[in-house]
Amino acid sequence: MGDDGGEDQEEDEERQGPVPSYPFPADFSLEVRLDMFASNIQVCKHLCQTHPGGTRAICIFFPGVHGGVGPCRTPGSNYDANALFPTVARRLAEEEGSAIDCYRCSWPFMCPTMEYAVGAACRVLHHALLQALGGE
Repeated sequence: MGDDGGEDQEEDEERQGPVPSYPFPADFSLEVRLDMFASNIQVCKHLCQTHPGGTRAICIFFPGVHGGVGPCRTPGSNYDANALFPTVARRLAEEEGSAIDCYRCSWPFMCPTMEYAVGAACRVLHHALLQALGGE
């Protein structure tokens, strides 16, 4: 088979389209537009007690290539509210005197391109900055 087998597999995956990511109970979604392609990145927010005027930092969590909740979830499950990212985000935002807004994200499909991932990161950061400044 050699290299040709790998190329055939990649072509089959492209014809089938992107594979949806793991489940993610988002608070909202943001549209990400790239050339002629548009999709939504899913986001959960954990806002500090001083939000919006007192926000001094923004922390954004991105999953691995499969999307979903991120690392350290319960084995055998696709979603775990107590996995690493949800736990750290809650603690950062809820800590007494904290001025950190946290946003956890999930890709809409597995293995996003670097172009999509960077575009989505910029979109989430833009949204977070507007919210921290009191915008809509």
